[in-house]
Amino acid sequence: MRIGGRYVVEKVLGSGGMGVVATARYPELQQKVAIKFLRPEHALNTVLNARFMREARLAARVKSEHFVRVFDIGKLPSGVPYLVMELLSGHDLADELVKHGRSRSKPRSTGCCSRWSVSRRFTRSASCIAI
Repeated sequence: MRIGGRYVVEKVLGSGGMGVVATARYPELQQKVAIKFLRPEHALNTVLNARFMREARLAARVKSEHFVRVFDIGKLPSGVPYLVMELLSGHDLADELVKHGRSRSKPRSTGCCSRWSVSRRFTRSASCIAI
């Protein structure tokens, strides 16, 4: 499956209540990327669609080595929005917390967010990657 005429989807990395993240190749630049899609069942919900696109635009404005870079946004012909971001290798914070005998709960996992002024509302331990 080719997305936006540029990205070739390879496999699903994970999914949550709002979206699905897949790995993809960008053949022209010989790069691997991650693509986050809003779940198809939410695509017609104008509030969720707007929230997803707002998240993509805000994330693209953040310039920090501690934050994933967003390269592109768009919509599939079906209306499902997507954002293209750098593909990180590593494991998520939820796994790291469990490994050290900590809870995967939101309060423990989002303590770092207050230092970066990241909204705790959109953060969960499985969204943070340890590299």
